[in-house]
Amino acid sequence: GDHLVAVIPSVRRDVWCAIATLVVLPTCMTSQLSILSNLSIIGVLTTVFLLFVLVETGLTDPDIHISTAHFYAVGSMSTSGIPYSIGLQMVGFAGHAVFPSIYDSLEDKKSYPKIINVVYVFCTAIYISMAFLGYLIFVDETKEEITLNLYDVAPDNFLVRLTVWLIIINPITKFALTLNPLVNIVEGYAGFKGRQAKILLRTVSCALPCLLAIVLPSFAVICAFVGAFCSFIVSGIFPIMCYLKIYGHSISRPWYMVNVALIVVNTIMCVLGTGAVFVPP
Repeated sequence: GDHLVAVIPSVRRDVWCAIATLVVLPTCMTSQLSILSNLSIIGVLTTVFLLFVLVETGLTDPDIHISTAHFYAVGSMSTSGIPYSIGLQMVGFAGHAVFPSIYDSLEDKKSYPKIINVVYVFCTAIYISMAFLGYLIFVDETKEEITLNLYDVAPDNFLVRLTVWLIIINPITKFALTLNPLVNIVEGYAGFKGRQAKILLRTVSCALPCLLAIVLPSFAVICAFVGAFCSFIVSGIFPIMCYLKIYGHSISRPWYMVNVALIVVNTIMCVLGTGAVFVPP
């Protein structure tokens, strides 16, 4: 919604959210991961392209180098914002929900560990690069979405405008892929076998994020909550508990205690990050 409002401000944000939901809805009606995964490559290319445009704009745009260089020279450090930042950093590593579906869809399942390791190294490198470059260029003026900063300083730059539109299109390519595992679990537990029941479930599951985006218009708040509450549970606490449940009897005592310590740390971070969402700095 934020990007669409930036590009076409004459339309309200909640209207854009509703339109986006209607556009994404058809992609949520299929459980064929082969179709969804082919579309998701657009999201990967968009991320890499965004990093390239950030570097290109930061190095070449005269507005950044001349008129705002003195303003962005020094940033401030606030320790009160550290708990709030926990969820913002964790949300980028919230992919565990789709891992079982990815594993099941692989023809060569032996390559699964290698794929996961490569993906995490790639994501970590992208996140660190994006955070470093974004702060280096915009510092305290960094917005909830770095593309909005780029659009502010270089709205007529073709690459920036292309990036903004790619970011707008990006959720369409991976929203259904992320939603699919959750919907499949609900369908299985609820015993939904009829076509109409499945369509209703997928429609409601698609509409709920739209309502959440309207009720909580701050992108940072949503990301902070998802990262702190959902990601720490799904990507941190739950996998380690499953690992200990399955292999706890066969691993060494020191390694067992390391995993218990990780559960404790993840729980503390989850509580601190979630609490900070409701009591922001």
